[in-house]
Amino acid sequence: WAVLWATISHPTARGQGLASTLQRLRGERDKAAKPNQRINAPPPRTDILQTMIRAAKAGDSSAQVQMAKTYQKGLHGIKPNPEEAFKWYKAAAVASNKEALREVSSCLFQGIGIRKNATQAVQWLRAAARRGEVQAMTQLALMIQNKSVVAEGGPWECQMLLAHAAEAGFAMAMREYGKLRLEGGFVDEGISWLLKAATRDDPPACMEIARAYQLGLGVPMDPQRAVRYYTAAANKGIEAAVVALGDMFHHGHAGGAVGVDLRQAIYWYTRAAEEHQHTESMFRLGGFYERGRELEGSPVERDLGKANMYYTRAAQLRSSDAQEALARLHTKAIFESKQPHRQLVLRSTRSMHVCGEIYGIPWPLRVLLDTGSDCDLISKECAERLMFSNKHQTPPPLQLNPAARSRSVVPGLRV
Repeated sequence: WAVLWATISHPTARGQGLASTLQRLRGERDKAAKPNQRINAPPPRTDILQTMIRAAKAGDSSAQVQMAKTYQKGLHGIKPNPEEAFKWYKAAAVASNKEALREVSSCLFQGIGIRKNATQAVQWLRAAARRGEVQAMTQLALMIQNKSVVAEGGPWECQMLLAHAAEAGFAMAMREYGKLRLEGGFVDEGISWLLKAATRDDPPACMEIARAYQLGLGVPMDPQRAVRYYTAAANKGIEAAVVALGDMFHHGHAGGAVGVDLRQAIYWYTRAAEEHQHTESMFRLGGFYERGRELEGSPVERDLGKANMYYTRAAQLRSSDAQEALARLHTKAIFESKQPHRQLVLRSTRSMHVCGEIYGIPWPLRVLLDTGSDCDLISKECAERLMFSNKHQTPPPLQLNPAARSRSVVPGLRV
């Protein structure tokens, strides 16, 4: 703008006119910008694809692998085509491309783009392992360890494959090799490899190291480090780590290094219940909300609605403890009130009905319905029968007051 103003304010510029001055300045700007634009602008996608096709057809194995991925994932506007992807992977594998050798093996194992053939898949996998492909070496070693593949290189082939892949820096191989060394009694070496894998954010390795620090297996007991590694594994989706953190904060740790913290326990149990559908965590959450502040250090108030929700979910997942707790919760709610709220009874009977239908024990619901809505007619004997220990046996029939049969707790509901 300073240049423009100086140009316009010059006497000769007034004679030339503003339009011609602006046109000249735009021309100079465009002339200076065009070379940079030509350097920085990416080529069109069609050019990238055509270049890749020419290189692949000329026998470039890397370009052939890229073509296979293009057809496998549907890149550059091309529709996914597993058969065409396998063709390009095989072309690159014939040229001894390590990644292509492993991908051909994977396609043959899973039947992607070609019919399944486990024998040929193992042959391609061995070829990839011989070329030093770390994922292929690890996969082959685990298959030998599980005895799904015969060890052709002798009894130490599994360990040698894992060792080579681990030394190449592959985290999964480090973890598996560390576990193998631990099983062989080489504790220090095993823990060292597990720590190396954990530093590469391998979730199962973090889980193994956390357990070692929690229990003092090969390393000094360190609950705080255990919590740190458990947290890393939990945030990567390892269910056992989430539950372990809930247990540690629920019960504390020997020595007091990690004390009881029910707020943290409820947080981790809630994650286990919601993210992983963990039945025992649902049951424990039901207990927390049922008792509320009665538990020393509990951060939550008594909430029978949430207790009912978690008990019911756990009961539907075949938790016998949750079935018993659910029966106890609803029976207690009905007995404590002389005139129970209709919706409470409705929820109670429906929950009992769900448990009864799933587990073949519908008799608790019959007890509630047959006794009617007058809670003073429900005897203590009836409550004790609801909290039965063997839930797969039907107790003998109850002698109920005939007057209680005249009204049903939930009209229209029949079992």
